[in-house]
Amino acid sequence: MSTMNNRVSLIGYAAVDAEFRTFESGKTNAKFKLATHDRYKNSEGEWQDETQYHSLISWGKLAEYIGDQVKKGDAVVVSGKLVNSSYTDAQEIKRYRTEVVVDEIQTFKKASPVTA
Repeated sequence: MSTMNNRVSLIGYAAVDAEFRTFESGKTNAKFKLATHDRYKNSEGEWQDETQYHSLISWGKLAEYIGDQVKKGDAVVVSGKLVNSSYTDAQEIKRYRTEVVVDEIQTFKKASPVTA
């Protein structure tokens, strides 16, 4: 079997303004949470709404763009890869996280209502 690519695409809304950082090394990143929504009928036939929050990170020029342009409530389409990592918190507990490392993004600003 040929190699499989780690690729993910998400469509949702920025849950927060993107946070832009510059490190001493000169590298830059931007992080934000993306909210995706799903609606389904439960076993009783009632509609249920479910929101998932995804952690996103980007680097370099794309991070600069995201840090400047992505604001809470903006509709966003992102593509990238899933990366799993772990760290030990202040209480010495090992924690795990999954992030989407974004390499493509398209933003749509919140539209103001139009009235006739």
